[in-house]
Amino acid sequence: MAPAVQPSEVINFLGLRYCFVLVLLSQVGFCFLEAGCVRSINVVSILFKNIGDISIGCLCWWLVGYGLAYGKGTLILGTDSMLYAYRSGLEDPIEMGNMLLSFPYVTTCVTIISGCVAERIRVNAYFIFVVLVTSISFPILEHCVNSNHGLISSSNPSALHGGVLDSSRAITVHVFGGTCALVFGHAVGPRQ
Repeated sequence: MAPAVQPSEVINFLGLRYCFVLVLLSQVGFCFLEAGCVRSINVVSILFKNIGDISIGCLCWWLVGYGLAYGKGTLILGTDSMLYAYRSGLEDPIEMGNMLLSFPYVTTCVTIISGCVAERIRVNAYFIFVVLVTSISFPILEHCVNSNHGLISSSNPSALHGGVLDSSRAITVHVFGGTCALVFGHAVGPRQ
């Protein structure tokens, strides 16, 4: 017989799902913003890239990224939580809610980069970049800043200088996304 679920766990899980939907709906706004900033000939490509951000980003985060970001391991990288769905953590509604809530932040980071390179990169090259960011580089930074075991996480008692509090993901999403967009935009050059 399954253990009884506490009402507080149900409320927490529903609250996390509600926040997941709200953050994921921001992707629609980003899509409209980006489509409005490009020439009409490129709108379909932009819409396709934004759908790819969510689809590829979700798959990479679910398979690899979440484990690297929130698994136990070193101060820089989680190593014990790959393939989220095949772990016993699937039974924990709070951990499943955390996995769902953290996914839109990854896609938001990638969408910031997408807006910077709009009309300047081929879609297949962009999707390779999405795979690299959502499964390797973003999870490493997320682990360092927001996991319980990270190098500069405020919830890690042995963090450097007491750690950094990043509850709204300002560092991992906006600073990292903006920095990647700046570097990647410089690398691909101006629009032609």
